[in-house]
Amino acid sequence: MELIRIELNPFEIAFDKENPRDETQKQIENEPNFKKLKEHIKQFGLFYPIGVKEEKTDGKKYVLIDGERRLRVCQSLKFEKIPVILVKGDFDKRILAYQLHMLEKPWDMKVRVKSTRLIISELKKEKKSEQEILISVEKLTKMPKERIKDILRILRYSEKVVKSIEKKESKRTYLIESEKNFIPFIKTKFPDLYKEYGVEKIRKIIGEKLLNDKLGKTKSFRDFKSFVNKECGNKKDIVKKFMVNFFKNGNANLNQTINGIREYNKKEGKRILEIIKTKKDVPQTEDEVIITQMNFASRLISKEKCLIKNNIFDLIFKNLKESIKEYEKRSNFEINDELKLQDFLYSVLRCLFISVDFENPTEKVCGTSNKMDLVIKDHNVVIETKFVRDKNDHKRIFKELAEDYHKYKQTRYKKNMINYIYDPNNYLSQSHSLFRKELNQSFKGTKNYVG
Repeated sequence: MELIRIELNPFEIAFDKENPRDETQKQIENEPNFKKLKEHIKQFGLFYPIGVKEEKTDGKKYVLIDGERRLRVCQSLKFEKIPVILVKGDFDKRILAYQLHMLEKPWDMKVRVKSTRLIISELKKEKKSEQEILISVEKLTKMPKERIKDILRILRYSEKVVKSIEKKESKRTYLIESEKNFIPFIKTKFPDLYKEYGVEKIRKIIGEKLLNDKLGKTKSFRDFKSFVNKECGNKKDIVKKFMVNFFKNGNANLNQTINGIREYNKKEGKRILEIIKTKKDVPQTEDEVIITQMNFASRLISKEKCLIKNNIFDLIFKNLKESIKEYEKRSNFEINDELKLQDFLYSVLRCLFISVDFENPTEKVCGTSNKMDLVIKDHNVVIETKFVRDKNDHKRIFKELAEDYHKYKQTRYKKNMINYIYDPNNYLSQSHSLFRKELNQSFKGTKNYVG
C-alpha cells in the first residue's frame, strides 16, 4: 500500500454509498460539532488531509475512505483545492476505513457491526470458509471472536432480514439464539423434521417470522428448548405436530406453540383422570389423586435431600470434566461454550433432582438479567457455571462471580450457592486448587469447584 499526498478539487471526490454509519447529509450538517468544524476550517483551512482511493463512482474518479465531515465542509465552503492522501495499492477500503476510524474516534457498536458485515461480505467473494473469515476479521478488526461469530450467524439469513435487524438492533438476538439453540435442537430432537424442511428453509421461516414480529420474546427459543426437554420427553409425536404447525402457519409463534402443548397436556390429563376413576385400587376422586401425587413428591424430595446431605455435588463436580471429555469423544460433539456446558450439566442433574431448571432467581430482587442459572427449586440450590475461554479469563470470571455472589445473598438461595468453573484447556494461570482456595476465601458460604 502506497500513500501519496496530493491536492484535489473536493467536488472530484464521491462519498462512499456503503458507509456503515448510514447518516444523511442533513443529519451531519445539523450536528453542533459540524458547525464548529466548519467555522474552524473556514478560518484556518484544512489541517488534516482526507483519505481517498482511485475508484470511479457517480462519474467521479475518486471515492472517500476517511473524512466525510471535513469533505462536506470543504464542499459547502466551495474550496477549489484541498490536501488529500491518495491510497494506492492492494487493500480493501472498508478494512482501512474501519482501522482509521477506530484509531481516531471509535464507532459505536451498531456501526462497528455493520462495518464488519461489509468486510465479511468482501471476504465471502473470495470464497473463504467461515473459519477463514473468522480468523481474518478478528485479525483485521480486533473485535472479540464471539461477536464475529454472531455476525456470521446473522449473515446466514436473507439480505432483507439482515438489513431489518440493522435498523432494530434488539432483534439481532433472535437470529443468534436461533442459530445457537433452536436449529441445533431441532436437528437433534426432531431429525426427520429437520431433514424434511432443511436448514435453509427453517432459516427462511424464522426470517419471515422475524420480519412480521411473529417470533415471541427474545428468549423464546431457549424457553421452548427447556420446555420440551422438561415436559415432553415421552410425547415427541405430539410436540412434532405443534412444530409442523409453527413451520407452516406464518402467524404461529413459539410462545403459542408452548401454550398449545400445555393445553393438550391439560386435556390429556383430564382424560386419564376419567379413566382412573373407573378403575379399582387407585385414587378415585380428584382430591385422592392430588394427595397421592403429593405423597409421591414428598418421598421424592426426601430422597433428594438425602443425596445432598451425602455430598452428591462433590461427586458430580469432581468428575464432571472427565465425563464431558468422555462424552465429547463418544458423541463427536464439543462442549465449547457456557450454554452447552449448562445443557450438559442440566441433563446430569435432571437424573437426580426433579425440580432442576434454568431460571434467573435474582430477577425480582435485583432487576432483570439475561443470564440463565441452574437452580434446584425444591432445595433452594443455585449453580453458577463459568467457561474459561482464554488465558486472560481469570479476572472476568472472578468479577462475574463476585457480582452473582452479592445478588444471590439477597435471595432464598443464599445458603446453597455453588460455582463450577470449567477449564477444559487449562488456561487458568494458577492451579485449579489455588483458584478454588481463592474463591472459598472470597465468597464465604459458597461451594466452589474448578475442573
